[in-house]
Amino acid sequence: MLSGRQQQQQQSFNDSYTSLILEEAEKLYNKLRTELTNRVMAAATAIRASSLPSSPANNNRQELTHKNDVYETE
Repeated sequence: MLSGRQQQQQQSFNDSYTSLILEEAEKLYNKLRTELTNRVMAAATAIRASSLPSSPANNNRQELTHKNDVYETE
């Protein structure tokens, strides 16, 4: 059985380790969310572009451009 001091140290270690795991999980989640969102946007843009007529009459529409995994309107 652990003494009171050992239990405190173990709890402190557990809390620190839990915090570290949660921070890393959040980083991974944010990275994956961004990557998957960008993939969906790229696929949607490709589908939209392939279904639009090729006539130059639609000059006022905005297009999404892909630069370094970020989508911007032009």
